[in-house]
Amino acid sequence: QAVGKDDLVKEMDKLGHIFATKLVDSFDVRFAPYMGYYHAMELIDPTAPASIPDGTWERVEDICNRYNLSYANVKSEICRMRDDAVDLSLQEITMCKANLLKFYRDKYLSSSEERRCIHLNSYARVIFQLPFETVLIGSLFSIMNYNKDKKRARLNDKSVESVIHTRDIPKVTENVAAPFAQNDLSIDLQRALDHRLKW
Repeated sequence: QAVGKDDLVKEMDKLGHIFATKLVDSFDVRFAPYMGYYHAMELIDPTAPASIPDGTWERVEDICNRYNLSYANVKSEICRMRDDAVDLSLQEITMCKANLLKFYRDKYLSSSEERRCIHLNSYARVIFQLPFETVLIGSLFSIMNYNKDKKRARLNDKSVESVIHTRDIPKVTENVAAPFAQNDLSIDLQRALDHRLKW
């Protein structure tokens, strides 16, 4: 029996809906363990949503502990920043959306020393570097073919250090224990500050 054009369209729509639903469900399952950290990272944005999801402050505390920051001071300064956000100008709100890094830099440079939120700035610095660190470490594991398996799960600190050192062959051949130099990873600061996200 021949399938009518309308019936075919309905079946394709149904398949498309099933695929999209399963894809979204799959993403929800995969991202669920990390969403608290995304919300914790979002807290450096003074224009972030007013409601803070459950479990977010626990993730902030975990990040603070990992980077030797004072959780109590970071939380206090985040809350103060969020309270002060009602006084942000339209230009400042736009800059937060377009380039949050530049907003932080300009705010830091324009604030007197006693008005600077040093704990929040330290926390923000961690948040700004986390995606870069994640990509770097991910690429190192890919280079060394350490995909998700039992061996990767059991890597100790010494093994990870060895993987990192093999990234730069000339340095490894000269001195395997040499730490990364400051100029090994260079970032064009001006380009980062000039960048704008469209929103």
